[in-house]
Amino acid sequence: MDKPELSVVIPAFNEERRLGKCLDSVLDYFESKEILGEIIVVDDGSTDRTQRIAKGFGEKIADRAGKVLFHVIRNNTNLGKGRSVARGMEKAKGERVLFTDADLSAPIGQADELASWLESGYDVAIASRRLPDSQLEPQPFYRRLMGLFFGFLTSMIVISGFKDTQCGFKMFTQKAAKEISARQIMPGFVFDVEQLFIAKKLGFKIAEVPVFWSDSRDTKVRLLSDPIKMALGLVKIRVIHWNLKKDDAS
Repeated sequence: MDKPELSVVIPAFNEERRLGKCLDSVLDYFESKEILGEIIVVDDGSTDRTQRIAKGFGEKIADRAGKVLFHVIRNNTNLGKGRSVARGMEKAKGERVLFTDADLSAPIGQADELASWLESGYDVAIASRRLPDSQLEPQPFYRRLMGLFFGFLTSMIVISGFKDTQCGFKMFTQKAAKEISARQIMPGFVFDVEQLFIAKKLGFKIAEVPVFWSDSRDTKVRLLSDPIKMALGLVKIRVIHWNLKKDDAS
């Protein structure tokens, strides 16, 4: 079978309300582009109907094996979004690998914009909500404040030069996806920063791309405890990967 042009990795923890719509949107995108695509759902130990919905989608498209590949990876326990994304990226066979949140806050069609940067020679293209050309629906004040605070910590502790590291819409060449995911260890929200830190250490070129973003109100961020965990996670990234260098890429 031919190699997929694009693999889409969707981490999902208790996403029964949003996963079906997300999968249909990704399928529609592949069919509109007339490309062989791959969809990988990583069920992070969900306790709702997420697994059933994913399997039902697979049964629905079983006769389209020549147009779209579909896989479900199941974590027996909740390992965290970072580990789930890494597992999906490790399995992906596409020439390019996109991970997206199940809420599709960034419409799947914007994958075209990220792909154009990879075609021009970049290894990683990340959507950003904080560039002049980004279009962002109004966010609650506390989320804007948390984003600015986390961005400040990130630039001080781990990596600078990015306006937005946390947007859940990132695309990688296959080589970059494999090299980065093989080294990921962070399970939670700071995995995005870890991915970028590893990418820079290994010498991959990263483009930050403006995006249209419709903010999801169904957030899993906890206002009081998560900033502390994030700060500790940033320090851990710096310590664990401090000696990684370009020559380490295979």
